[in-house]
Amino acid sequence: MTTNNPNIIRQYKTYRNKLTHLKEISKQNYYEQAFQKYHDDIKTWKFVNEIIAIKNKSQQNNELFEDSACQKQGEDLNNFFSEVGKSLSTNIKPSPTTHRHFIKHTNSKNSLFLTPTDAYEIQLLIKNIKMKSNSSPNDIPSKVFKIACCIMSEWLSKFFNKCTTTGEFPDSWKIAHITPIPKVHSPSCSSEYKPISVLPVLSKLFEKVLYHRVYSYLTEHNLIDKRQYGFRENHSELAITTIYDELLRNLDNKLITCSLFLDLSKAFDRCDHEILLDKLYHNGIRGVSHKIFSNFLHNRMQCTKIGAFKSSYKRISCGVSQGSVISPLLFLIYINNITKASSFHTTLFAIGINLHMSNSSFNVLQTTVNLELCKIDHWLRANKLSLYYNKTNFMLLTSREHNPASFKVTINNHNISPEDNLKYLGVLLDNTLSWKPHVQKVKTQLSRACEILSKLKHYTTLPVLKVVYNSLIHPNLNYSILNWGRALNATIQPLIKLQNKAIKMINPANMGSLEDHFQHLKSYAFPNYIAFQ
Repeated sequence: MTTNNPNIIRQYKTYRNKLTHLKEISKQNYYEQAFQKYHDDIKTWKFVNEIIAIKNKSQQNNELFEDSACQKQGEDLNNFFSEVGKSLSTNIKPSPTTHRHFIKHTNSKNSLFLTPTDAYEIQLLIKNIKMKSNSSPNDIPSKVFKIACCIMSEWLSKFFNKCTTTGEFPDSWKIAHITPIPKVHSPSCSSEYKPISVLPVLSKLFEKVLYHRVYSYLTEHNLIDKRQYGFRENHSELAITTIYDELLRNLDNKLITCSLFLDLSKAFDRCDHEILLDKLYHNGIRGVSHKIFSNFLHNRMQCTKIGAFKSSYKRISCGVSQGSVISPLLFLIYINNITKASSFHTTLFAIGINLHMSNSSFNVLQTTVNLELCKIDHWLRANKLSLYYNKTNFMLLTSREHNPASFKVTINNHNISPEDNLKYLGVLLDNTLSWKPHVQKVKTQLSRACEILSKLKHYTTLPVLKVVYNSLIHPNLNYSILNWGRALNATIQPLIKLQNKAIKMINPANMGSLEDHFQHLKSYAFPNYIAFQ
């Protein structure tokens, strides 16, 4: 019904505005009470996402599947996840050498001895278990372990010690339940899903016992290459620093540098079990220790879950489980000796590999890079791995006038394309080492964080706003600051303004000076980030 009566229209607008105001007050009271009621981070972020209207990823995932299609989709995905590594490996062109050609100089004279565990170590491991609701079926919930920690730790230590002396890894601990997570908004094929594995809690506890001993042994005897930064605590920023400093040194010395960024394709799924066991043996993991890892790798099973539907079980004959505690360390051992395959300066981090080489001559550098890439290709094929060629790129860094497009780089008959800037470990490196693309990326993230704070400040308290600041602004400013913080002041100035804007947004308007704002939040301004590293 419509009307042209001005009195009715005026009354309507008055009541509409009152209703809107009451709704805003009611909403504010609701969230204030909710934030006061819940103090853990998970529930806090649940309400934050409600306010800023971010949809839960698990809800998005559930909406992708119709009930009638769940069974077929689950079976198809499970077949793909369990067979993708083996099928890709069989399509690799044979290498002129075997993997043993690259490990002939790494036969360790030392051997790993698995020291016994005890109840105290098990109690510490149980205390660090995350309380998750997505435990695998027929598994003992992690909550039970935490409640009965003192009782179970003695029994578990004896059982784990029995496993380490006999070399057994129980089959019931090798059953994974997979949840498919979309990599894109509307996936159209199995390769556009990421498998998230859930393994029994007992398996994870025992793997942690093994992990601590194997990692300590490898580091003690310097068996992990110093250029291997993946899956090592506090090493990601060090990897970036290593690359940046070497590239900067080459530019200062008037050298031309070709820096390649390789991306391994389905690397975890393609680790060949026999090659991995051979490398473990050459690194001194022999005897009973070797038997445990042989049992760990073989006879693994998995199924895929979509909603309430669970697929049939499939055996896995290739690869290392991505949900496992010790699999990242096994993968590290698998690719560790690629650094010896060529004369490139090599930096490793998980499936991302950086190779760079420099020379004063453009033509000599181009020839040498391509010859050395042939050696890298031989190593990859000998170890049954390959690259995502569309995600593998290179940058040409030079202080002279050279056209990167004329610099031709090829590996395994695939042309590698040049780029002006490339993302590596969350940082954008550019071919002038100015850090401008990375600062622009951080600026975009801080701008989005300020928008979120602007929405939240009407409904939340200071402690919640501080949590959001420390989650969305502080990490973006702090990550790798020792590297990109060396950019020109004019480049960094926009970030300083955005940080100041966020700080003032959180605090009361009458707080006083900018320094008072930072002190009230017990935070510090951008110029002090480097000083506090």
